[in-house]
Amino acid sequence: MPYQPFVDCLSWYFRNCPQAELRSQLAAIGGGAELAPFVPELRNRIPDLPSPPPMDPEGQRYRLFEAVAAMLAVASRARPMLLIFDDLHWADKPTVLLLRHIMRSARTASFTIIATYRESELGRAHPLAELLIMLRRQPRVTRLVLRGLNITHVRALVDSIVGPNVPSQLPQAVMDSTDGNPFFATEMLQHLKETGAIVGVGGMMGKDHRDRGSWVVGGDQGGHRPTAVSAKRSMQSSAQRCVHCRSRIRCYSPRSHRRSARQRAVGRD
Repeated sequence: MPYQPFVDCLSWYFRNCPQAELRSQLAAIGGGAELAPFVPELRNRIPDLPSPPPMDPEGQRYRLFEAVAAMLAVASRARPMLLIFDDLHWADKPTVLLLRHIMRSARTASFTIIATYRESELGRAHPLAELLIMLRRQPRVTRLVLRGLNITHVRALVDSIVGPNVPSQLPQAVMDSTDGNPFFATEMLQHLKETGAIVGVGGMMGKDHRDRGSWVVGGDQGGHRPTAVSAKRSMQSSAQRCVHCRSRIRCYSPRSHRRSARQRAVGRD
């Protein structure tokens, strides 16, 4: 839905702002008539809000953008704000254009914008790509690149979820299967723990299968020691579970596709 993050943000604010203060802020931005169709919640709080004047679509959009930018500026002067846009790579073009308008506004305001996105999801035609080019020239914008966990962090994650008594190769196996993504690594380890078997990881990574019997965490529901075959199936199931999670949240990158192909091959001779 176009502008959904801004609609959600302003809807919450209009519901919680004291009515007298809200009227004062709307008066400061010229009445706020443009915001009524944009955020239906507003008319519930201010029934006598004026209707916007008739105008062509381009003019309506400009007045709407100006009204939203002005409302955020005025509201933030009373209470500093933090606006968070998660997964901005999913945003539609109107939302990105409104965000750009707000960031380029010359109004005095007291809010910070935090936006997250995945570079792997951005093509040249993505509406966010143009905004990112513009932001590189803005001195007040800070860009942070987040990488996956390194092997030291994955080892600590393994210790915290499964425990210290695991095969030394397990952290690397998890690292290779998840690219160090904290969410996928956690999902994989929790699944391995829930199935009650972490066995033969060394064998899957090229170690002699004769050592597989010493690498066991827990047992199956019947109390039996898991076998190397069951461990391989568990690793394969965990990898497929990670692939399913990736599919659900649409975070495939070309590298992820190559990883998932290898994951599906776990356990094959």
